[in-house]
Amino acid sequence: MPTANPLVIRRRLPDGSFGDPIKPFGGETEQEKIARLEREKSELEETLLNTMDATATLFEENLSLQQPLIDNMDATALLFEELLALKGEL
Repeated sequence: MPTANPLVIRRRLPDGSFGDPIKPFGGETEQEKIARLEREKSELEETLLNTMDATATLFEENLSLQQPLIDNMDATALLFEELLALKGEL
């Protein structure tokens, strides 16, 4: 749901120019909103990179934990083949 832009006024300076935007009722100016969104984007990008690094580390750990299981399965398959061969010889 879009939010309404806060009221922003600029006071006329003695030289006839306008001063910086003033928010009489609070809120954020467009510049503040842009700065906040850019800051949040940077924080989210950093979080995403950290999450990707952690995921890669966990994946590598998972692979290293699975290798002994794969070795055991291979050894079991070889023993089963030998057992079948012995059974055929009897």
